[in-house]
Amino acid sequence: MYRVDILLALLLLALGFLGLRGAQSPLSQQTAGANIPTQANEGDEVRETEKVMTNIFRVDVHVAESDPAQITLDVAGEHPDGCDLPVQVAQSREGSAVQVEVYRELPVDMVCPMILRPYQATIQLDGAFETGSYRIAVNSYEQSIDI
Repeated sequence: MYRVDILLALLLLALGFLGLRGAQSPLSQQTAGANIPTQANEGDEVRETEKVMTNIFRVDVHVAESDPAQITLDVAGEHPDGCDLPVQVAQSREGSAVQVEVYRELPVDMVCPMILRPYQATIQLDGAFETGSYRIAVNSYEQSIDI
């Protein structure tokens, strides 16, 4: 009877080890279509990245007294993790709607410390702005202004 217990324990241990070998950690699981290959230098390994948006909680709009007007944004927020990577800013404009994306490209296999990193920047909007109403969105933060 003692021998059967030992054999059963060894079998369960072996099955547990084999089952864990094929498992993926939650950090390595990504949603389909969210990964973008990065550009690599010659000889570098190509790593997949994901766009991680910065949490924006304040946008101060400054309109320069020029004709046509120029707009500058003072942006404050935080990165949702402690990875120290370059911040990317992308702008687009359709009519009176201005979209600004603030984000970082993180390699999907990168493990970051679980801390919030503050973010502050001044962003000059591209182009000139005629008199009128505009909707400015910085990530999920939106506000309207009149010039």
